[in-house]
Amino acid sequence: MKNKKIYIAMLSALLAVAMLVLPGCDSFSGLDDLLSGLEGVVSQLDSVAEDWGKYAEARKGLTNYKIVLEITSDSGSASEYFEARTELGYVSMNEENSITYLEYGTNKVYVLNPSDKTGTSFKIENEESYKSFGIIASSYLFAFEAFRLLGAQKTGSDQIAGRNADVYTYAMDGNECKFWIDTDYGMTLKSIVTSDGSTDYMEAKEFQIGGVVLSDVVDLGEYNLQDISDMLEGFSEAMG
Repeated sequence: MKNKKIYIAMLSALLAVAMLVLPGCDSFSGLDDLLSGLEGVVSQLDSVAEDWGKYAEARKGLTNYKIVLEITSDSGSASEYFEARTELGYVSMNEENSITYLEYGTNKVYVLNPSDKTGTSFKIENEESYKSFGIIASSYLFAFEAFRLLGAQKTGSDQIAGRNADVYTYAMDGNECKFWIDTDYGMTLKSIVTSDGSTDYMEAKEFQIGGVVLSDVVDLGEYNLQDISDMLEGFSEAMG
């Protein structure tokens, strides 16, 4: 596999550095121990890459969905993300309650404030990036991958937001993490991460696949809109 060759090349470079700086690596015993550990890392990397490819292929079928994530900090403060995509467009809300809305084929993005029902719109050159799964919430949906590379282990199964999930745990140096991973799409449906004595929580409160209507999620007719396309174009020209 091409990815595996890349991993081996990277690890070979790490090995060369390790032999220079790590105690015991100048001995055959230390080198054997290091090589054994690296073989395990390569195997883990290969497994993660294989699963990532499988899940990425499955996510291509998610052309109509809505997912709602609740993020809770150690202090108990909660915020919400949502993201929806249909065959006609894309809409999302970040934790600052700012909504991004795009109807495919228009190359025009709307940034909306649901509190006072105002918003701006502007033209974009390419809307393809808005056709990928998890644009806004990706840092939460896919954060688990790094911990899997570090050796997170499957410890059970559960259901979150009506979806089947595999449960993984990871602990090292006082840090503890637990992840609930969607068995079909490989994304995090729930996580509990404790680091430096504080704990953060994330959970998918809704994951609807199919039947999502863009205008049901956001009605542009409710907003007082200002088109700033010309202003942005003028600013861009002025900047050279």
